[in-house]
Amino acid sequence: MLNRVLDAQIKNKNLSHAYIFQSYDEGLLEKNTTKFIKEIFKEESNEKNLSDYYSPDLLRVKPDGNVIKIASIRDAIKFLNTAPTVKERKIILIEEAHKFNKESANALLKVLEEPPSYALFILQTNNEMAIIETLYSRCQIINFFFSETEKLESWKEINDILIRCFKRDILEMFDEKEYLNSLKTETDRLYNYIYSFFYDLYLYKTESKKNLELIIPNNISIYKNVSNFNRENIYLILDKIVEIWDNFKTNVNFQLSYEKLLLYIMEEQNG
Repeated sequence: MLNRVLDAQIKNKNLSHAYIFQSYDEGLLEKNTTKFIKEIFKEESNEKNLSDYYSPDLLRVKPDGNVIKIASIRDAIKFLNTAPTVKERKIILIEEAHKFNKESANALLKVLEEPPSYALFILQTNNEMAIIETLYSRCQIINFFFSETEKLESWKEINDILIRCFKRDILEMFDEKEYLNSLKTETDRLYNYIYSFFYDLYLYKTESKKNLELIIPNNISIYKNVSNFNRENIYLILDKIVEIWDNFKTNVNFQLSYEKLLLYIMEEQNG
């Protein structure tokens, strides 16, 4: 099992031509992307990582330094100029898709508007909202925040801490330092959860309640009582989560990172 949406699309043979795959957990993103590609290619090999997997009908595009350059997109276009070699589709996998610049994004946009019938694009990212809007609007968003079997009830204490943030209850909030510090070995899961919490809150504030599909449906009772955030506040918080987590990966102190985030959430409220 991959994801309810992807599983149904594969079964019904109605795949989108372009996806954005998002996850804070790099391992989860890698695992699910590899599994999806193997499903599309109808492979039964044992590779679990993309670095171990090869197909002449798969092209990986990576940033050059801190940007995806137009030369890489031109290479991808050339790759699509010929039909698949051994499979039914050709797949373009673009890593760190939030690193497009305007020039390279426009080049890809032209292909996305009229792709070959056999083309399939996967844009990987840990922050879909940082992807250039013209690309974002032409892809189907798939989030891999949690594995299907993860018990989200275990994050009740994080919910309590976030609620204290909303109340600007700084003393009680930091009484939970011992609990938060115990999560140092689970930083991917912690930041995944906090990101998904605010991502759901963003959806709750902006989407029709009739068609609302939340990552963590049980949290809707919390969102009903959150009034001090608008979509701009939440967007900035999502960006801050990505920024702090990226900095943490370069050896920033764990306690300082989550304290900075919680204080930012407290400040980024209306009223």
